[in-house]
Amino acid sequence: MEDEGWFDPWCLLQGLRRKVQSLGVLFCQGEVTRFVSSSQRMLTTDDKAVVLKRIHEVHVKMDRSLEYQPVECAIVINAAGAWSAQIAALAGVGEGPPGTLQGTKLPVEPRKRYVYVWHCPQGPGLETPLVADTSGAYFRREGLGSNYLGGRSPTEGLLNKSGPVFVSQAM
Repeated sequence: MEDEGWFDPWCLLQGLRRKVQSLGVLFCQGEVTRFVSSSQRMLTTDDKAVVLKRIHEVHVKMDRSLEYQPVECAIVINAAGAWSAQIAALAGVGEGPPGTLQGTKLPVEPRKRYVYVWHCPQGPGLETPLVADTSGAYFRREGLGSNYLGGRSPTEGLLNKSGPVFVSQAM
């Protein structure tokens, strides 16, 4: 298969985290509760009025505390994974008129998945690619220690059933 593959997002995240910390970025652990923004009305080059919204502060409820920490910012990066839509909604994403870019909600939702890891010393060799079949089952080599990682993606029919419990029972 061409143009297929995988990467380890956890390793990427940890590498990025180490790099930005070396550049002076400080991390705080907590829950985003609010965004503070300001709006500015501007004219485009063809004299159409637009309103630009800029987030300049994020309120973070710190772990083991009843207080929030205001964090001033110039740019916000939403890296909340499966909960990104909730954070985007807090920032006002999707609050515009329906059918417009401003009215489009972030289409991300948490879904339950299963990934299995197994040890197989007599398994396929080091050159093993990501292998997937038409049922949605897949596996790939994980590192150099004869470990493999695999699972099966739920079918569309399972995804459209009610909630993660159904997927759990079906898997």
